[in-house]
Amino acid sequence: MWLRSYGKVVYVFTLVPVFGTLVLCTKLLGLTPPGSINQLFPATVWSEFFINGKSWVAASNEVFLTWGLLGAAAMQIAAHNKHKHLLQRDTTLVVVLTFVVLLLGAFLANTCVQILRHHGYIYTTSSFERISGYTFMRHANKPAPSGYSSTPERFMSHASFLLGQRVIRPGVDTSIESGYQVLRLATELVPATLALLGTEQVSPFWAVLFYFILILFGIAQQLAIWHCVITGIMAINTKMMKLWETTITFFSCACAYILGLPMATEA
Repeated sequence: MWLRSYGKVVYVFTLVPVFGTLVLCTKLLGLTPPGSINQLFPATVWSEFFINGKSWVAASNEVFLTWGLLGAAAMQIAAHNKHKHLLQRDTTLVVVLTFVVLLLGAFLANTCVQILRHHGYIYTTSSFERISGYTFMRHANKPAPSGYSSTPERFMSHASFLLGQRVIRPGVDTSIESGYQVLRLATELVPATLALLGTEQVSPFWAVLFYFILILFGIAQQLAIWHCVITGIMAINTKMMKLWETTITFFSCACAYILGLPMATEA
């Protein structure tokens, strides 16, 4: 019953946010300055993109975080697949949707960078430790603040994590400035772009839609992971555990919530 319910719910928490992301990308693309559509990747130098080692390191990090961690959840769910269901078809759908979401996310981020550049702002890296390190964009006509390296960001060390990204500037003391910031797309790029455009060009609806999409993606990810945990516990003794399915689900979720608090707060 739980697996059947999960199969129905997953359609809502995957297809709806994917469609919403597509609509949001289309909206921001319409606000992109004329003549700059062919420059939607302003920070990328394609002549050196495939020979830059930083690009391959960043790509390998993304592959591990996407398939190394969540791939195990997909395999566990597939183990409970009914014989009449086409596993190859379902797997192909998961892979295609994953690529679509990643491409849409990259497209959305670069569109925001392009809009910021058109309005005279340059997006830079930030770090969470100090308020002075929160600055993530500066005016193009003003010189870079003291301490900022002239090294292009594409040559800086990038490291992706589950909930953020770390960009280390050359010559920086990492014990003082880590270069880490959580969810740069949600906390920096999109809010800055929408604030810069103003309500005259962008309705507040689009900001609500963006964060609603993130909430749905987050719930979908947690459903996929915790579905594996619950079914794994139930597999210990299916007949006995079936009677306690609701209780096991509640207490396992409560336990995960408590264990996750130190990761989301300063506790």
